[in-house]
Amino acid sequence: MRFEDFNWESGVFLIVYHAALLVLLPLYVATQSISWGLVASMLVLVYACGMSITAGYHRFYSHRTYNLHPVAEFAVLGVGTLATEGSVIDWVYDHRMHHKYVDTDKDPYSIKKGFWHAHVLWILHRRKEFHQHVVQDLLKNQWLVFQHKYFLFLMLAANAGVVVVFGWLFQDFFGALVLTGLSRVFLLHHLTWFINSLAHMWGSRPFSREHSAVNNWLVAWLTFGEGYHNFHHTFEGDYRNGVYWFQYDPGKVLIWTLCKLGLASGLKSADHVTIKRRLLEEDRKILLERVAVVAYLKRDLVEQEINVLFERLNSELRRWSVLAQEYGRLKQSKARAEYEAVRMQIIETKQNIREGFRQWGRLYSSVLVLKPQLT
Repeated sequence: MRFEDFNWESGVFLIVYHAALLVLLPLYVATQSISWGLVASMLVLVYACGMSITAGYHRFYSHRTYNLHPVAEFAVLGVGTLATEGSVIDWVYDHRMHHKYVDTDKDPYSIKKGFWHAHVLWILHRRKEFHQHVVQDLLKNQWLVFQHKYFLFLMLAANAGVVVVFGWLFQDFFGALVLTGLSRVFLLHHLTWFINSLAHMWGSRPFSREHSAVNNWLVAWLTFGEGYHNFHHTFEGDYRNGVYWFQYDPGKVLIWTLCKLGLASGLKSADHVTIKRRLLEEDRKILLERVAVVAYLKRDLVEQEINVLFERLNSELRRWSVLAQEYGRLKQSKARAEYEAVRMQIIETKQNIREGFRQWGRLYSSVLVLKPQLT
C-alpha cells in the first residue's frame, strides 16, 4: 500500500486500540480481580451494538427492507455510533458498493483479494472517490448528516461515557476501560467483519452461485444472524437473513418485534413461492452440469427427466401462488363457498408440490452420486 493511500483516521484508530488491548488486557488479568459484572456488561453491549449494525445500518439504512419509527431510529443511531464502525453514510456507501460490484475490483471488501483484505485490511485503504448518488436518500436525513459530520467526536464521547458509567457502577475504571471499552470494540469488530470474510468463503450456496456469498449456520451465530449470506445476496430486499424458522437470525426477530410494538412497519420479504423456485432453478443448473460430464449416461433422456420434473414443479408453484392470492381476495369478500373451494385446491396443490419435491430430491441424489468418466 502506498503512503498516500493509507486511511489515516480509521487506520490509526484500529492500530492503536488493538495495541492498547494487547498490552492492557494481560496487565488487567495479572494485577486485578476480574469483575464478572463488567464481563457480562461487555457481552450485553457487544450484542446491542451488533444488533444496531445488522438491523439498523444494514437492513434498515442499506437495503430499506422496512420502515422505522423516529424513536427507534434515534436509538439505532445512538447505539450504532457506540459501535465504532463509522457513520451510517460511510457504512452504507461501502455496503451498497459491495452489493453492486460484489467480487470485482470495485467491491470495497472483495473476498477475491483474500481473507484478510475482506476481513480488515480494506479499512486501511483510503476511499479514492465518493459518489453521492449512491447514498442520496441518506443525505436528505439531517440526523444522518449530523452524525456523519461529527462522527469522530460523537463516537469518542459515547465510548468514553460508557467506560465512565460502568467504571463508576462497578468501581473499577481500569476494568471498564479494558472490558466495556477495548475488549467490547475488539469483539464487535471482528464478529461483524466475519460477514465480509467467512460469510463469503465457508459454506453453501443454495440460492445462487453467481456470487461468493455463502450460507453457514455457525457464521450466523458469530455474526448476529448474518451468516445466511447467500440468501441475503440473492434476496437483498428481504428483512430476513435466516428465512426458515430454525435458522438463527435475531435481527429478523427484533424487526418483527418492533413491528408488533408499532416501532417498525412495511416489512419486505420474498414470498415462499419465489424462494422455492429460486432453489429449484439452482438445483437444475447443478444437475445439468453434472449430467454434461458423465459420458456414460444417455444424456438426452436424463436431461429430459430433469426438465420435465422441473417444469411440473414450477407449474404447481405458480398455481399455488395464484390460488393463494385468489383465496385472500375471496376471504376478504366473505364469499365462504368460493374460498372454501379454493382452499381445497390449495391443499391439493400443496400435496402435489410435496410429492414433486420428494421426486426431485430422489432425482437430485441419484444424479449427484454419478462420477464423471475418467479419460
